Amino acid sequence: MKIENKFYMYLVLIVCLTMSLICGGLIESVLRHDLDHENELIRQSLTSTGLLVAQDIQQNVANAIFVTDTLYALLENNNYDMDRFEDWAKQIFSSGVAVSAVQLAPDGVVQYIYPMKGNEGALGHDLLNDTSRDDGARKTVNSKEITFVGPVKLIQNDKYAVIARKPIFVGSGDEERFWGFTIALVLVDDFMPKEIKALEAQGLKMVLYGEDPDVEVNPVFYKSAHWSDSNSVSVKIVVPNGVWILDIGGKVVSHKSHFWFRLLGWIVSFLAFGVIFYQQYKMRNSQLEIIELNTQLESDIEGKIAAALEKEKLIAELKKALDDVKTLSGLLPICARCKKIRDDDGYWNDLESYFEKHSGLMFSHGMCKDCADELYGDQAWYKKKHSKE
Repeated sequence: MKIENKFYMYLVLIVCLTMSLICGGLIESVLRHDLDHENELIRQSLTSTGLLVAQDIQQNVANAIFVTDTLYALLENNNYDMDRFEDWAKQIFSSGVAVSAVQLAPDGVVQYIYPMKGNEGALGHDLLNDTSRDDGARKTVNSKEITFVGPVKLIQNDKYAVIARKPIFVGSGDEERFWGFTIALVLVDDFMPKEIKALEAQGLKMVLYGEDPDVEVNPVFYKSAHWSDSNSVSVKIVVPNGVWILDIGGKVVSHKSHFWFRLLGWIVSFLAFGVIFYQQYKMRNSQLEIIELNTQLESDIEGKIAAALEKEKLIAELKKALDDVKTLSGLLPICARCKKIRDDDGYWNDLESYFEKHSGLMFSHGMCKDCADELYGDQAWYKKKHSKE
C-alpha cells in the first residue's frame, strides 16, 4: 500500500509540474507574441522611415545625374568646345542643386573644375591610369552608363564625396570613340538628408553602405554613433549601375513590465498547481486513513462475528446440556431403613433405579469404610489388608 501511495503521489507531482510548465509556457508565448508584434510594428515603421530617407538620397542622386547630363548636353550643343565651361558650371550651381564641384575629364584626365578653389589637387588626375582608382572609371567606360562611386576620399582635400561619372562617346558605329567624362561631386555631408539628425534624436540609428569598385569592401557613407543592427531593416537605394544599402534600426522593445508579468505568471502557475498537489496529498492521506479504518472495522466486525458465533455455539451446547438435565423437585418419600423411594404410583423403588429413571444419572457401586468395617472387620484377610496400609 505504501509503495502504491508513493507511486500515486509521484504521478500527481509530475502531472502538476507538467501543467505548471505548460501554463508558464503559454504565458511566455503570449508575452513573446506581444513583444514580437510590437517589434514588427517598429520594423514596419523603420521601413517606412528608411524609404523616406532613401527617397531623399535618390533625389540627391537624381541631382547628380542631372548635373552630368546637363554638362553633356552643353558640351554637345557647343560641339565639345569647353571654353565656356565656367559659365555652364555657374548656371548649374545657380539652380540650387546639391553638388560641391563639377568637372570635365577629356580622355579621362581631369582638366576643368568648378569651383577651382579647394579642388586644385584634382587637376591632371588621370582616372583611367591611376592604378588605385581606375576600376570605377573603366567600369563607367565599359558600361557606357552613368556610375556612382563612393564615398571616396578626394585627393584634392581629403574630404569624402560621392562621384557621379557620365561617359561621353562621339561618333557612331565603328567610328565611335570615348571622349571623356562629365563629373559631379557631392560631399557626403551634403549628400545625406538633413532629417537624419532629427531621426537620430528620436532614437533611430542608421548606416549607409555605398559602392566602390576600387575597394574590396563597400565603403560606408554614414554611420550613426552607437549603431547596432538589432531589429534593423535594410532598404535598397538603386543608383545607376549599382545598389546602395541603407540599414536603419531603433531600440528593440523590451518592456520591463513583461519581466514582472512573466515572473508573476510562473509564480501563479506553480502556486496553483502546488495547491492542487497539496489538496491531492491531503485527500490521498484521508483516503488511506479511511481505508485503514475500514480494514480495522472489518477486522473488528469479523472478530465480533466470530465471538458471536462462538457464543451462540456455547449457548446451544448449554441449552443441549440443560435439555439433558432432568431436575428432581418436591418431597420424595424414602424408607427410613432400606432407603427405597416411593414413586407417584405408590411403588417403592431402589434409590439407584429411581434416580436413573428421573435424572439420567448412572450409578456405580462401591462401599464406604464404615460399612466395610462392619461387614468384614472380623475377617483375617481384611485385617491383613488394612494392617499393610
